[in-house]
Amino acid sequence: MIRYSPVFGETRLNRVDGGLQVTTGNEKLQVQAGLVDAGMEDEDTWPRHIRDGVLRIQTEQRGALIGFNAIRRVTRDDPDHSVAYGVDWRWARPNLIIRGEAVRAYGLDAPQQGFYCDAFYRPVGSTSTRFVARLEGYGPAGKKLEKTVATIGIRQVLSPNFTVSANYATGTNGGAAKRVIGWSLQLMTLIYLS
Repeated sequence: MIRYSPVFGETRLNRVDGGLQVTTGNEKLQVQAGLVDAGMEDEDTWPRHIRDGVLRIQTEQRGALIGFNAIRRVTRDDPDHSVAYGVDWRWARPNLIIRGEAVRAYGLDAPQQGFYCDAFYRPVGSTSTRFVARLEGYGPAGKKLEKTVATIGIRQVLSPNFTVSANYATGTNGGAAKRVIGWSLQLMTLIYLS
Protein backbone atom coordinates (compact mmCIF):
# COMPACT_ATOMS: atom_id res chain seq x y z
CA MET A 1 0.00 0.00 0.00
CA ILE A 2 2.80 2.42 0.67
CA ARG A 3 3.86 3.98 -2.58
CA TYR A 4 6.69 6.33 -3.34
CA SER A 5 8.27 7.82 -6.39
CA PRO A 6 12.05 7.55 -6.72
CA VAL A 7 11.96 10.96 -8.40
CA PHE A 8 10.64 12.65 -5.24
CA GLY A 9 12.22 10.37 -2.64
CA GLU A 10 10.82 8.00 -0.04
CA THR A 11 9.62 10.48 2.55
CA ARG A 12 7.26 12.67 0.55
CA LEU A 13 3.68 11.61 0.01
CA ASN A 14 3.33 10.65 -3.61
CA ARG A 15 1.27 7.77 -5.00
CA VAL A 16 1.86 6.34 -8.44
CA ASP A 17 -1.85 5.68 -9.02
CA GLY A 18 -3.78 7.78 -11.49
CA GLY A 19 -6.93 9.64 -10.58
CA LEU A 20 -8.07 12.53 -8.47
CA GLN A 21 -5.99 13.07 -5.33
CA VAL A 22 -5.72 15.84 -2.75
CA THR A 23 -2.83 16.30 -0.30
CA THR A 24 -2.79 18.76 2.58
CA GLY A 25 -0.98 19.19 5.84
CA ASN A 26 1.92 20.80 7.63
CA GLU A 27 5.37 19.82 8.92
CA LYS A 28 4.01 17.29 11.44
CA LEU A 29 0.93 15.89 9.69
CA GLN A 30 0.04 15.19 6.07
CA VAL A 31 -3.24 13.82 4.76
CA GLN A 32 -3.85 12.47 1.27
CA ALA A 33 -7.19 11.28 -0.07
CA GLY A 34 -8.39 10.38 -3.52
CA LEU A 35 -10.31 8.30 -6.01
CA VAL A 36 -7.83 6.36 -8.12
CA ASP A 37 -7.13 3.42 -10.38
CA ALA A 38 -4.97 1.31 -8.06
CA GLY A 39 -4.44 -1.25 -10.81
CA MET A 40 -2.40 0.97 -13.12
CA GLU A 41 0.64 -0.64 -14.71
CA ASP A 42 3.89 1.05 -15.68
CA GLU A 43 2.88 1.13 -19.33
CA ASP A 44 -0.48 2.83 -18.65
CA THR A 45 -0.56 6.50 -19.64
CA TRP A 46 -3.76 7.32 -17.77
CA PRO A 47 -6.20 5.52 -15.44
CA ARG A 48 -8.65 3.06 -16.97
CA HIS A 49 -10.90 2.35 -13.98
CA ILE A 50 -11.17 4.96 -11.22
CA ARG A 51 -12.86 2.82 -8.61
CA ASP A 52 -10.68 2.81 -5.50
CA GLY A 53 -10.81 5.25 -2.60
CA VAL A 54 -7.49 5.89 -0.85
CA LEU A 55 -6.61 7.64 2.38
CA ARG A 56 -3.17 8.17 3.89
CA ILE A 57 -2.29 9.99 7.09
CA GLN A 58 1.42 10.54 7.71
CA THR A 59 3.09 12.04 10.75
CA GLU A 60 6.61 12.61 11.99
CA GLN A 61 7.21 11.68 15.62
CA ARG A 62 10.64 11.78 17.30
CA GLY A 63 12.52 11.30 14.05
CA ALA A 64 10.26 8.55 12.72
CA LEU A 65 7.77 8.84 9.88
CA ILE A 66 4.61 6.87 10.59
CA GLY A 67 1.85 6.38 8.05
CA PHE A 68 -1.65 4.96 8.26
CA ASN A 69 -3.23 3.80 5.00
CA ALA A 70 -6.56 2.59 3.72
CA ILE A 71 -7.71 1.56 0.26
CA ARG A 72 -11.24 0.46 -0.57
CA ARG A 73 -13.07 -0.51 -3.73
CA VAL A 74 -15.96 1.93 -3.86
CA THR A 75 -17.85 0.81 -6.96
CA ARG A 76 -20.74 -1.60 -7.25
CA ASP A 77 -18.68 -4.10 -9.28
CA ASP A 78 -17.18 -5.29 -5.97
CA PRO A 79 -20.20 -6.45 -3.93
CA ASP A 80 -18.23 -7.21 -0.77
CA HIS A 81 -16.37 -3.85 -0.91
CA SER A 82 -12.85 -5.19 -0.32
CA VAL A 83 -10.76 -2.98 1.94
CA ALA A 84 -7.17 -3.00 3.16
CA TYR A 85 -5.61 -1.14 6.08
CA GLY A 86 -1.94 -0.65 6.72
CA VAL A 87 0.65 1.05 8.85
CA ASP A 88 4.17 1.90 7.72
CA TRP A 89 7.19 3.43 9.38
CA ARG A 90 10.61 4.81 8.55
CA TRP A 91 13.31 5.77 11.04
CA ALA A 92 16.65 7.10 9.86
CA ARG A 93 20.00 8.12 11.23
CA PRO A 94 23.06 9.14 9.21
CA ASN A 95 24.22 5.53 8.65
CA LEU A 96 21.08 3.53 9.42
CA ILE A 97 17.56 3.28 8.01
CA ILE A 98 14.85 1.00 9.37
CA ARG A 99 11.53 0.87 7.57
CA GLY A 100 8.59 -1.46 7.27
CA GLU A 101 4.92 -1.95 6.63
CA ALA A 102 2.10 -4.20 7.83
CA VAL A 103 -1.12 -4.63 5.84
CA ARG A 104 -4.35 -6.52 6.39
CA ALA A 105 -7.01 -6.92 3.71
CA TYR A 106 -10.65 -7.80 4.32
CA GLY A 107 -13.29 -9.06 1.92
CA LEU A 108 -14.74 -12.33 0.71
CA ASP A 109 -12.37 -12.60 -2.24
CA ALA A 110 -8.97 -11.94 -0.63
CA PRO A 111 -8.66 -11.73 3.15
CA GLN A 112 -4.86 -11.52 3.37
CA GLN A 113 -2.20 -10.06 5.65
CA GLY A 114 1.48 -9.37 5.32
CA PHE A 115 4.44 -7.38 6.53
CA TYR A 116 8.01 -6.49 5.77
CA CYS A 117 10.78 -4.80 7.73
CA ASP A 118 14.03 -3.57 6.15
CA ALA A 119 17.28 -2.39 7.71
CA PHE A 120 20.01 -0.61 5.74
CA TYR A 121 23.41 0.11 7.24
CA ARG A 122 26.18 2.12 5.62
CA PRO A 123 29.54 1.80 7.44
CA VAL A 124 30.91 5.06 8.80
CA GLY A 125 33.14 6.72 6.20
CA SER A 126 31.79 4.62 3.32
CA THR A 127 29.64 6.08 0.58
CA SER A 128 29.61 3.02 -1.66
CA THR A 129 28.86 0.03 0.62
CA ARG A 130 25.51 -0.80 2.18
CA PHE A 131 24.49 -3.85 4.21
CA VAL A 132 20.83 -4.81 4.01
CA ALA A 133 18.43 -7.13 5.82
CA ARG A 134 14.76 -7.86 5.26
CA LEU A 135 12.15 -9.96 7.03
CA GLU A 136 8.81 -10.44 5.31
CA GLY A 137 5.77 -12.65 5.55
CA TYR A 138 2.25 -13.08 4.21
CA GLY A 139 -0.76 -15.35 4.46
CA PRO A 140 -4.50 -15.51 5.08
CA ALA A 141 -5.89 -12.86 7.41
CA GLY A 142 -6.38 -13.93 11.01
CA LYS A 143 -4.14 -17.01 10.71
CA LYS A 144 -0.45 -17.81 11.14
CA LEU A 145 1.63 -16.42 8.28
CA GLU A 146 2.12 -19.13 5.66
CA LYS A 147 5.17 -17.73 3.93
CA THR A 148 8.12 -15.95 5.49
CA VAL A 149 11.46 -14.96 4.02
CA ALA A 150 14.55 -13.52 5.72
CA THR A 151 17.17 -11.92 3.47
CA ILE A 152 20.63 -10.48 4.11
CA GLY A 153 22.83 -8.81 1.55
CA ILE A 154 25.45 -6.31 0.58
CA ARG A 155 25.29 -3.62 -2.08
CA GLN A 156 28.44 -2.10 -3.52
CA VAL A 157 28.59 0.90 -5.84
CA LEU A 158 31.44 0.11 -8.22
CA SER A 159 31.26 3.34 -10.22
CA PRO A 160 28.67 6.06 -10.91
CA ASN A 161 27.12 3.72 -13.52
CA PHE A 162 27.56 0.24 -11.99
CA THR A 163 26.27 -1.33 -8.76
CA VAL A 164 26.47 -4.96 -7.66
CA SER A 165 24.30 -6.66 -5.01
CA ALA A 166 24.72 -10.09 -3.42
CA ASN A 167 21.88 -11.51 -1.31
CA TYR A 168 21.03 -14.68 0.56
CA ALA A 169 17.42 -15.53 1.44
CA THR A 170 15.98 -18.30 3.57
CA GLY A 171 12.47 -19.13 4.71
CA THR A 172 9.43 -21.16 3.81
CA ASN A 173 9.82 -22.73 0.41
CA GLY A 174 6.48 -22.26 -1.30
CA GLY A 175 4.39 -19.92 -3.42
CA ALA A 176 6.05 -16.72 -4.60
CA ALA A 177 8.66 -17.09 -1.83
CA LYS A 178 10.13 -20.13 -3.62
CA ARG A 179 11.67 -17.90 -6.32
CA VAL A 180 13.82 -15.93 -3.86
CA ILE A 181 15.24 -18.67 -1.60
CA GLY A 182 19.02 -19.04 -1.88
CA TRP A 183 21.75 -16.83 -3.32
CA SER A 184 21.25 -14.07 -5.85
CA LEU A 185 23.69 -11.72 -7.55
CA GLN A 186 22.59 -8.63 -9.44
CA LEU A 187 24.65 -6.21 -11.52
CA MET A 188 22.86 -2.95 -12.28
CA THR A 189 23.89 -0.26 -14.70
CA LEU A 190 22.70 3.20 -15.58
CA ILE A 191 23.14 4.48 -19.11
CA TYR A 192 22.22 8.07 -19.94
CA LEU A 193 20.63 8.62 -23.33
CA SER A 194 20.68 12.19 -24.50
